Amino acid sequence: MRYTTLSTEELEHLRDGLNVIESLNEYGEPVIELWLYALTDNQNAVDAVKESISYWSDIPEEDVNVAEAVILIPCSSDTIGYLTGSGLMLRKEEVIYAGGAEGPRTVTLHSHGIKVTVRHFKQLAIARDDFGAEEFLKQYGTQTQAAAPQVQRTEPSTTQGVNRATGEPMKESSGDINQVLDQWL
Repeated sequence: MRYTTLSTEELEHLRDGLNVIESLNEYGEPVIELWLYALTDNQNAVDAVKESISYWSDIPEEDVNVAEAVILIPCSSDTIGYLTGSGLMLRKEEVIYAGGAEGPRTVTLHSHGIKVTVRHFKQLAIARDDFGAEEFLKQYGTQTQAAAPQVQRTEPSTTQGVNRATGEPMKESSGDINQVLDQWL
């Protein structure tokens, strides 16, 4: 398994362990790199994800359908301290969200910052890399998204169907499909 789920209590114990490990760091480089996968359906966090998707893809924000997302947070004793305390400010983190038929997609947060604590998350996990985040979303996410907006044609189609084999315009069907089948059979 690429990740291990954590309770809030286990996260606080992890902070204590990371404090000890980080005290061995003489050169300013991480002794161990860990990632926190944080599944959220918090409205402020989801709105930041929608804003980011809209920004990076030029899709109007009101047309973006995201109900939950996994935020990938580089993990250290300090970040755990902020998450279990006054809050961690997110600005440029990677986020995994359900992309509909395409499957999970990734976006980088583009916002002026959103402050989150462990209370904003439905499920937490720790991992050595960010490669398991899509699997984590599939396993712990609800797999439901907000309903896609219905698009209705306001004018009749201006194009007529074309037979792909011959390139000729298709004839308009008259009547019920059962009638057509009966005539054909």
